[in-house]
Amino acid sequence: MNALIILLVAIAVLVCGYVFYGGWLAKQWGIDPNRPTPAHEFEDGKDYVHINWRDGVNVIDGKKGDHVHVGWDGVHINDREFDNLADANAYMGTGKRGSSFLRAWNRFPFPLVVLVAYILVGLVYDAWGYGLFLIAAIPVYYALGGLFGAKRIAGFFCTLYVVGTICWFCYMAFVCNQPHPAWVVFLTIPLVGWLTGALSHWWRKRRK
Repeated sequence: MNALIILLVAIAVLVCGYVFYGGWLAKQWGIDPNRPTPAHEFEDGKDYVHINWRDGVNVIDGKKGDHVHVGWDGVHINDREFDNLADANAYMGTGKRGSSFLRAWNRFPFPLVVLVAYILVGLVYDAWGYGLFLIAAIPVYYALGGLFGAKRIAGFFCTLYVVGTICWFCYMAFVCNQPHPAWVVFLTIPLVGWLTGALSHWWRKRRK
């Protein structure tokens, strides 16, 4: 019950912020749908980013010459077409294109394995509630693929922290019935994300 009240209060705060604060910002700064975006205003003919509902996402890297398009017609990188973003990410990698390991890792039906494990845990141990924590293994699995296949260390630790935070809060809120002050842990996610990104940027810059 306490968790439901907190959720309703949070939704009410967001709605009030959208209506009143958003309206105040609109009056202060104005809304001009014809105003050019920075992508159009600072276009140099080399680096290009264009995003809208009809055309999707189009990015051109002026230095490497890569052209990436993600839209209703699929994912395209230069002249190659991919079935999904996972295959496209595996193709791009980090310095090595065509990572067969990462493609194989992403194609493995790990969510199906988690589903089977959840059913077995529920049937054998009658732990249908606790078994839901197995879902947390899915994003960790794909983050491990990025770690081993593309050396995405920062992304792995960020994913691990977010998943761990959500699992801990769910345990405290629904098992221990102590959503407060357990919700405070969510405030640490942006800090950890910023710190991890800053350290990753510093490390890459140091290696250069």
